[in-house]
Amino acid sequence: MKKTIYPIALFTAILFTACGGNTEEKKETTTAETEKKAEEPVFEEPKEVVKDYNWLSAKLDNFTIEGYTLTVDSKNDNADNQDIRRTWTADPAAVGFDKLNITSSSLSRSGNQRQELEHKSLQEFQDYTMKYKGETTKYEDFKEDNVNGQVFYSKVIKGMSESLGKKDFNMIHGETFIGDLNVQYRISVYDNKADLSKAKEFAAKVMEFLSNE
Repeated sequence: MKKTIYPIALFTAILFTACGGNTEEKKETTTAETEKKAEEPVFEEPKEVVKDYNWLSAKLDNFTIEGYTLTVDSKNDNADNQDIRRTWTADPAAVGFDKLNITSSSLSRSGNQRQELEHKSLQEFQDYTMKYKGETTKYEDFKEDNVNGQVFYSKVIKGMSESLGKKDFNMIHGETFIGDLNVQYRISVYDNKADLSKAKEFAAKVMEFLSNE
């Protein structure tokens, strides 16, 4: 009987076909799948904003309110004590006030005073104010505002005096608590006969700014 001898190359071709076919086709499929995955949008969980000393310091570096021209007067931030003290001046004829102060301190560093400083109601804020009432100052218009979920307490002070500055002027003073921060704003109107409506409008803008992330 005559034997048929098949070339080795033929066996190799048959084996290659049985094991999966063309390598180029596999590469093209893999590349297409990779490109498809790359085109799919990647959703990342939003990072929670940590509202601390660094957050507020950076936020105040970019303090602007549309429609108001303010000039930076002083900046005294103390990272060691976690204290912030900023001052801006303005043209009272244009905006209805002369000066804005924004300060912040750390509640956790206030020691035994924390319970007295951290007001949890308008009544506590009012009681604390009257406890340290000055002889020549008058307090009125105590109010509570909720702005973007952030609670603010404020009042109008009449008959204010600066230690080395203006005497007998009026001020809108407000405070809020953001995380560990006791944040306060003071809007000074040096003309004690001036109407405070514009200053109050600006106070609402300040609260809006502080309550936003």
